[in-house]
Amino acid sequence: MALDKKKAVLAGVTGGALELAKVVPGLGALIESVRGYQENIENQQREAFVEVLSIRMDEMRDNAEWYKSPDGEEFVKKVVATALNAEYTDKIEYLANVLVNGPQLANDNARRQKFVEMVRQLSKPALDVLVASLKHRSGTGQVIAGDLARILGWHPSMVDACVQELYAVGAFSNVTAWYTQGEIHPMTSFQAGTAAVTDITQGLARFISC
Repeated sequence: MALDKKKAVLAGVTGGALELAKVVPGLGALIESVRGYQENIENQQREAFVEVLSIRMDEMRDNAEWYKSPDGEEFVKKVVATALNAEYTDKIEYLANVLVNGPQLANDNARRQKFVEMVRQLSKPALDVLVASLKHRSGTGQVIAGDLARILGWHPSMVDACVQELYAVGAFSNVTAWYTQGEIHPMTSFQAGTAAVTDITQGLARFISC
């Protein structure tokens, strides 16, 4: 659900503009208009978040006990606080999916916390590229920016920038598998700096998807 920023601007500026006419340069009026704008955006953001969540209410109801647990309560507070922050407006749908999918990670609280931080750090276009990389995975698992650019209809440089962003936070890696018996070390890897799909990629993509 897109937020009507034009409506928010009008709601915030109308009262301030009247004051501004009286006391030019009217710094106080400007502050009031900005406050009104922010409040209007926050209200729209709450409505959008709840609207997306309501579609998946049954799934949340099935996990009601987990949401009441200490881990669940901490998780809910963090996701809701993020979703209602104007900085993350464009990621409302992804954040709603995160809230619904949190219980799926069971007792792996470290992974759940890491995924929430990744969603906070990554731009909306980067998250779109992440999801596309799973839907259109290459045979080797290497992320091919040109292929994703064709699929998304974006310029390759834009997709490449998103791939680099995802690589920087660990959503992609050159190491795609590990030996976990005895001494732990990479089992399958590409040349350093090469972005490829890993279990973290797959887990995060599921975490933010319906």
